[in-house]
Amino acid sequence: MFLPVNLTLSIQTAQPVHTQIEQFLRREILVGKLGAGERLPPTGVLARQWRVDHTAIQKAMTNLVVEGLIDRKPRRGTFVKAAADRAVIGILMGPDLSDESSLFFRALSKAIQREMMARAEPRWICRVYDGLNEPRGKADFQRSFPCQHLVHDLRSYAFRGIIKVNDRFSGQLNAEIARTELPVVRFGSNLKRSDVVMDFSSFCREAAVFAARHGARKLVYLRTFEPGDDYSLDLRGLDEAIRQSSLAPCEIHELRDVSPDSLLEQMAYEKTLRLLENWQSSAGGNGWPDALLVSDDIAARGVALALVSRGIKVPERLRLVIMANQGIAHHYGIPVDRYEFSLAAAARALIDALWRRLSGKALPERPVKIGGCMKIWDDCLKLPQNSMNKTRPFSPRGSINGIKPGLTRAFTLLELLVVICIMSMLVALMSPALKTAREKAGALACMNNLRQCSLALTQYAQDYAGDLPTPEGRESTTQPYRYWAGQLSDLGYLKTSVYRCPVAEPRSSGSGYSGGFGNSFGLVARYTSYRPLRLFDVANPSETVLLGDSANGRDAGKEDWQMFGICEGYLDVLKAALRHQMNMNAAFYDGSVRIIEMRDLKKYGFNHYVIKGTIYDSP
Repeated sequence: MFLPVNLTLSIQTAQPVHTQIEQFLRREILVGKLGAGERLPPTGVLARQWRVDHTAIQKAMTNLVVEGLIDRKPRRGTFVKAAADRAVIGILMGPDLSDESSLFFRALSKAIQREMMARAEPRWICRVYDGLNEPRGKADFQRSFPCQHLVHDLRSYAFRGIIKVNDRFSGQLNAEIARTELPVVRFGSNLKRSDVVMDFSSFCREAAVFAARHGARKLVYLRTFEPGDDYSLDLRGLDEAIRQSSLAPCEIHELRDVSPDSLLEQMAYEKTLRLLENWQSSAGGNGWPDALLVSDDIAARGVALALVSRGIKVPERLRLVIMANQGIAHHYGIPVDRYEFSLAAAARALIDALWRRLSGKALPERPVKIGGCMKIWDDCLKLPQNSMNKTRPFSPRGSINGIKPGLTRAFTLLELLVVICIMSMLVALMSPALKTAREKAGALACMNNLRQCSLALTQYAQDYAGDLPTPEGRESTTQPYRYWAGQLSDLGYLKTSVYRCPVAEPRSSGSGYSGGFGNSFGLVARYTSYRPLRLFDVANPSETVLLGDSANGRDAGKEDWQMFGICEGYLDVLKAALRHQMNMNAAFYDGSVRIIEMRDLKKYGFNHYVIKGTIYDSP
């Protein structure tokens, strides 16, 4: 037998129906009125009991499922979950976070947890597990503490989802995770298996192009990916940059972790020393590259140490460009150009992907590639040797082109006048083009605002049984009517800045009553006996105007009024405002936004139009 759930809904509040249902069920669960394991009535029963549409109940239930408060089982029903079972998210880290070279993974783990805490819904609890990548040569990994810890928690806690980072787990561990049938989101370097990846191709492409712009013709690339990576996207980006900038073939060296106890920084230091010796000895020292690209910021510390120990001047002799992460700074001792990835963007993409998986939605693209940006070493920070102790004395003797050393040459009055004349001529030539561009930009912005208003009205109608906003009553004669713009704003469907065309002059601003917000769009609600037709009952929605550039029929001089509907006795209220090269922008009942020319105004029911406060009859 189903548990009875009593709810009284109100259409006079600022919250849609599905939000009221969601808040009611959440409150009943959290206070204990709906106990763990109790079964909720089916959607059809609740829809009939509360007299609402099935869609509103489905939206409320979906959010509660993602939040971890209820569980919907096919062919069995909807059940309240226990408090201990709600919204536990597992973050599975392949590397051991205690390792010195795992700084990136430690920072990514913190970024994921911060992103979860920053979101008000859902209230997720994080549990982090690290050291899950199976070490080479250890057959008893399944009996190790990290593996046993995760398997125990998977069987003891009700997880809502899994985020796997740098996944190289053993087959038995993956089978244990698959047995839970939880939504899984992967972050790694495998394009086929990962849902979110760092776009390493952008690093190689941007770094190589940057080096080429600074005079580099020969590059050396030090790759630091671990064995087993099938990720070759960085090499594709490098090939694109070489073809684009006409560079010499790049010399590529792999920096692989061949020993479990070796440090990445030490390996990079020793590798760079060997490369420096080879470049120095080859063809009398002519084998030197112009730039060195390094795909890891930890390895770059070893590279920088090797360059300093051999007295290599950077960037005069060799430019160093590395891949790094925003917010993680290292001391290199030499000028270093950084291509930085955003850990916050990666964490945000992982949480968004997990949310979509929990909601049963597909990712818009897979994998989601996180790009970065170049952070160039500032040459102005470079000081000459012993510059803090030496000053250049000023000598009045001698001059160059009549200018004494230490002085700068100023512009003459004639030169300034010539520059001003040239600039005036350019402005005069560009003014017509700029005016046309501004008009087109204003028309596009107007259509965008109309589209947002149309979508908000559609959402309003879906939440209120298909009805469009109507003027509400007033308690006294001094209180104005509350029209559609005020209702949408007060209910949170739209902000006040989108109720008007950017080209129109704002007439008023206020609380959204009787033409407030300075809005210039009119709602054509097709009223019959002061009651609106339902949004979905319009016979020809693709040819019926819902919103458009409007003007007040009773006060044509105040162009930014709103037309609030067509009803008996008020047909002349409807007047179009031609603000966009003698055209009108309009949104239709089918959701489209189009331009209505002057010759077609009568076709859509506009017998009059207004231009700069003057009323004209439509042709």
